[in-house]
Amino acid sequence: MPFIVKIAFRQNHFIKYGRGGLGIMMITALIGQSKNEKAISICEVLSKHENDSIRQQAKQLISILNSPELTKPKDWSVKIPLLDVNDSLTHTSTATYSNRKGLQERPPTGPTKDLQNGFLVFCLLIFLLMTIFLSY
Repeated sequence: MPFIVKIAFRQNHFIKYGRGGLGIMMITALIGQSKNEKAISICEVLSKHENDSIRQQAKQLISILNSPELTKPKDWSVKIPLLDVNDSLTHTSTATYSNRKGLQERPPTGPTKDLQNGFLVFCLLIFLLMTIFLSY
């Protein structure tokens, strides 16, 4: 947690100066980092806030934080492998450069074709039928 934010929490600036929204965001960030004790202490401070909705959100978050933790299956979480930044950057730049040359040689969708006369006749027929049916 940054030094300024720690000082603000110690001196209850969120209660004095009406910065409850920042406190709620900080609580959700701490929950995401599994720092529930710090989140509960901030919730207790915000439960005395002057804004009614901030107080209510803080009390709801306290009840969530005090509830028993449920076990979740391992397949619910996605594990991202660590990447070696130096190797991947040099490899990507060469691959991108070689791909650019290949893309410039041929168009991605092919040449544009003119509309055929059948399309014009079809559109005029639909327009005529819609005009007849909607005029009644």
